[in-house]
Amino acid sequence: MFFFGLVARLGILGVLDSHIWGNKVIPFVFSYQKHGFASRIFIGSIIDIFCDYITRKQIYILNIVMNLITFFAICLMLYIMLKRIKDKKAVGYFKFICLMYIFYPFATINGGYLFNFTDIYLLFFCVLAILIYITLNQKYWFISIIPLIMALLTHSVSMFLYIPAVFIILIIRSYILNKKFSHVVKNFLIVFIPVLISFFIVFFVKKLTYDNPEDMIKAVENYTDLSPLDISESFLKYEYFSNLHDNFLHYNFQGKWHMVTDPVRVVHLIIQIVIWIIINKVWFNCYKKSNKNYKKIFILIMFLPLVIIPLMIGSDAKRWYDGIICMEFLIMFYLLSENDASLIKTLYDIKKWFDSHHISCVIILFVLLIFNYNSSIEEAYAFNGLIFHIVKRVQRVLK
Repeated sequence: MFFFGLVARLGILGVLDSHIWGNKVIPFVFSYQKHGFASRIFIGSIIDIFCDYITRKQIYILNIVMNLITFFAICLMLYIMLKRIKDKKAVGYFKFICLMYIFYPFATINGGYLFNFTDIYLLFFCVLAILIYITLNQKYWFISIIPLIMALLTHSVSMFLYIPAVFIILIIRSYILNKKFSHVVKNFLIVFIPVLISFFIVFFVKKLTYDNPEDMIKAVENYTDLSPLDISESFLKYEYFSNLHDNFLHYNFQGKWHMVTDPVRVVHLIIQIVIWIIINKVWFNCYKKSNKNYKKIFILIMFLPLVIIPLMIGSDAKRWYDGIICMEFLIMFYLLSENDASLIKTLYDIKKWFDSHHISCVIILFVLLIFNYNSSIEEAYAFNGLIFHIVKRVQRVLK
């Protein structure tokens, strides 16, 4: 049922938008084989192994298939976690959180405008890493380095989105198996160091076979039916042919300035902050109910939303901020699978509140359902479309 719930969301929010243009094109039509080493072209390099020419329709179908594969991986992970739960109350809470996960559209990053981005690939690779931790003996956990590096090669932002949740789950799992501090640190560093080195390589190293973005765009016609006009020249320029200073000032800064001056985006960010505060309230209650050693883990979890700082500094993509909620879900699922007493007690307290506030529960589920973030709010998808029209009407009244 959970799988079909995700598929239903994909049908409602994702496949409605088949547009492939701008920086959406780059990960699929550029490759290491044709263009040298650079960030964001790992998926295109895999495609290039199997075919020399890819069409717009094939990219669209590939993304549908990738969404379905990711949904299956998520369902497999949740099924394994559910089977590990011993407390009957925790089973009910786990299913309720699964429902909340489905009702929160950005949980798998496939809504409308976002459908043809490679965001879903990042989640897939990190779910694979979590599956390794919960199914294999810890002497094989180093294998998780492979999917995590694949996530970084797909997009370096994964170092701050999803991978932090994987690291926290790795720490918790290590602590549960062996409570020695040295054991936890050893398991963490075995995975963290190669992933960190890979991040710096992906972020700073560029060895392109082209000298300018114009030549890169002209070459596109040889291996795709996408028009050169579909590719953002400014994106190529500031992503691959500029230094960090120019990239930040002329590309990222413009996006950030638009974010703080556009009232629609401000409203969305405020809503996100409110959701983070509510979730952190859950973690704080877990902190108060946990034992001394576990308190450190919950402190780490409560600081997780701070990944928004490097996301804001290093990227103009506002859609990343919603992915922080997905990391919170992943950690909550895992803690329940480990029968964490403090989380079970906290969720029991929440359940008692919902038992006496049925209408509030329905309203919360409805609000979560209509949340569907996309970085082009003017296209009026779902809740952001509603925000857009409300804000514009208020502006007219104030004028």
